[in-house]
Amino acid sequence: PNANQGPATVTVNAQWLSQNGYYLPNNTHTTTNTICDSTSFFAIPFAVNCDSANVQDRCVKGIVFCDANGNGVMDSTENVLPQVPVTIYTNSAGGNNVIVYSNANGLFTYMNPNLPNNVVIQVSQSWLNQHGYSSNVSALTVSTDCDSNGLAYYPINCGLGGTGCAELHTEESPRIGYYQNQNNYIKLKWGNYGFSPVGPYKLTLTYPAGVTPNTSTFQNQSYTITGNTVEWTLNNNSSSFYQQDVISFFVPSGLPSGTMHHYSATITPLGNVNDCDSTNNQDTLMMILGNSYDPNDKTVYSPEIIDPGVQDLLEYRIRFQNTGTAPAQDIYIIDTLSPLLDLSTFELLDASHNIQVIDLGGGVMKFNFPGIWLPDSTTNEPDSHGELRYRIKENVGNGIGTTITNTAYIYFDWNPAIITNTTVNKNMTAGIVELVNQDWVIYPNPAKSVLHIRADFNWERVNVYSVDGKLMLSSAFTSELNLEELSNGMYMIELQAGDQKVNTRFIKE
Repeated sequence: PNANQGPATVTVNAQWLSQNGYYLPNNTHTTTNTICDSTSFFAIPFAVNCDSANVQDRCVKGIVFCDANGNGVMDSTENVLPQVPVTIYTNSAGGNNVIVYSNANGLFTYMNPNLPNNVVIQVSQSWLNQHGYSSNVSALTVSTDCDSNGLAYYPINCGLGGTGCAELHTEESPRIGYYQNQNNYIKLKWGNYGFSPVGPYKLTLTYPAGVTPNTSTFQNQSYTITGNTVEWTLNNNSSSFYQQDVISFFVPSGLPSGTMHHYSATITPLGNVNDCDSTNNQDTLMMILGNSYDPNDKTVYSPEIIDPGVQDLLEYRIRFQNTGTAPAQDIYIIDTLSPLLDLSTFELLDASHNIQVIDLGGGVMKFNFPGIWLPDSTTNEPDSHGELRYRIKENVGNGIGTTITNTAYIYFDWNPAIITNTTVNKNMTAGIVELVNQDWVIYPNPAKSVLHIRADFNWERVNVYSVDGKLMLSSAFTSELNLEELSNGMYMIELQAGDQKVNTRFIKE
């Protein structure tokens, strides 16, 4: 305040306290009417109790296990289940439903002082069906008293005599930068989420033609290369494991900037092992040549143009990196899903760290990584990255021309949001999109006011000619060409870069 405004009331953000499980008994301080200048300073003490185990009085904790004998009790011979999504219904407290995931010990926890005395927890039927499981309970009502030493035990009928199944998975992620005439790096990750040992398995990595792997960077030197595919035959008898390998590839020179290189990884069990979810056994990574890598981005693994006659299943990946100078204690992502998406089909596929998925209502999802302590890139670059993947179906009946866009907002501690790129998927029929060649595409055709251009090559200019050869429009290359100045009729569009030119026809209506 200034001298004319008097004292001010200062508080610590209650949402931040709740998110971190902290407690502050006296959260309000009133300042004195002190005139600020370069020499005056006064401190306001906020004694935050960070030991949430002692001060937090509302929490949910439990274990998900494979109930082999169906008695609802976890016996000494029965196994826990990792990576199980447990929904906590908190609406009775005026809050929002939360999904937490069990860790490698089958344990799930959630703390929030605003929880009611009891909440309902549930493992969704769709997740059970996906893994071939069932449960003798549809939901459990549990106490939120943190002082109680009891855990909620959620029994799952895993089948196979209680041995359950393996859950192989593989993912790829980029390193910063992807350029020609130099070595570039890809991080390959794989493992087993399940609690059943997988034994022998095969891991393959297919890289673009013309690119050369530096085999000395392979973590496991027992490999074969056929064409442009590397294959490893591996073995692991652990009930759950996670491995990663940073592999270098040499990209030759002479390639156009903007060339898209695709890498794909596949993991497959070789023995008589039940892999309960094969949808995450393959992963594809696209790298764009000559472009610097933005460590905070969003990708949709579907073509930009999708069929309006199909209810497409869209898979999204959000990546983030701490490029600061100190560890990030807490990270969360706000993602507002398009109303053209069916929220009931949302499914989290993978996350690099322990995660809470909070439905804030209205299609807004919060992906929370409390207490992540993500290292900064200057101290530990390999571990400064994080990511998550989810999939969701579009609404049935999305019509021609409907556009599904998606943008994520990434918050590192309490810094301003880092806004990712926006993904785009358009529902268009085959006749509306004209594929010119492998390098560029225009749509819609016919067009009314805007013609969209997508090109892999770095074109410099776009020109539009009438059918008698008169130049009607000319501008620097743009992905959205305004046609308002043109009258209805047929035109020729030309893309130009130096002496290189390509062209095709379109109709303005």
